[in-house]
Amino acid sequence: MSKHTTLFPLDPGAKLSAIDDAKEPLDRLAVLDLATVFERTLRTHLTRLPVMISDGPPFLHSLRGRVESRAERWTFDELVELYGSVGGGTRGLVKDVIKFRDWAAHGWHTTAKPAASNITPRDAYERLTDYLIAARLAT
Repeated sequence: MSKHTTLFPLDPGAKLSAIDDAKEPLDRLAVLDLATVFERTLRTHLTRLPVMISDGPPFLHSLRGRVESRAERWTFDELVELYGSVGGGTRGLVKDVIKFRDWAAHGWHTTAKPAASNITPRDAYERLTDYLIAARLAT
């Protein structure tokens, strides 16, 4: 088994260095995954919304149709802005996570980090959870 690892032939100091070097890409992937789950939570809630308003006046039927047809097309920023009950500060913190996610998903190897480049997985988790609680989508 040891022949399949790049850490085996290294001296102990180099092994620790290689593990430390792996932390940044793993943190990027963790933030990316957290943002993906968060985005899917918002989209799923919106696609369930029509069921909640199915027995209402014609206006709500029209709204239901629009939500059903567009929920998957809204940008991440648009989704975040839809929940007006969430304070602007919290929405701003989530938008920083989105910028970091975009960079982690598409540009980490070619472009400079976004202004909010110090987002750790813990920061992302706390910010996204705070938003979901404020939007009454989590407890």
